Order: sequence, then C-alpha cells, then structure tokens
Amino acid sequence: IDGVSGATRRPGNNRVDLTPLLTQLPELEAGQYYLYVEAARELGGREMLRLPLSLPIESPISISDTGEHELGRVSLKLEP
Repeated sequence: IDGVSGATRRPGNNRVDLTPLLTQLPELEAGQYYLYVEAARELGGREMLRLPLSLPIESPISISDTGEHELGRVSLKLEP
C-alpha cells in the first residue's frame, strides 16, 4: 500500500476506510511496518504520526496516537 490521499477534511471525527486495501497485507513479508498519517495544509501547519504494526496479524490489534497541532487522536484497528 503506497498511499491514500484526499481533500482536506473539516475538523471533527473522520474515518478513512482501508478495507479495500487489506487484501494486500497477506502478500507482505512478516516484519515491522508503519502506517503514516499526515495532515498538511496549504496555508497552515504540517504534522505526521507514525503507527507501528507487525505482520502477519495474528490477533486483533488496536493502536492509537495523538497529534499536537493538526491531528487529533488517530486510531487503527485491525483483525486477522
């Protein structure tokens, strides 16, 4: 999975559905991976969060982190 992008979203709770891309996970080698979440504004700030995950996914995982400026709480939930 290389990247998913879209137009600027309004403040508040937003959801990005990665379900269509999950079919590619079993094709990846076992190991440590990262999901990067970035917010970059044309006339504002930029912030990136890095959520670590290990493949293969053998049990449900829930990872979250919180940004300081542009991003609030970001959560990732995956099930085998």
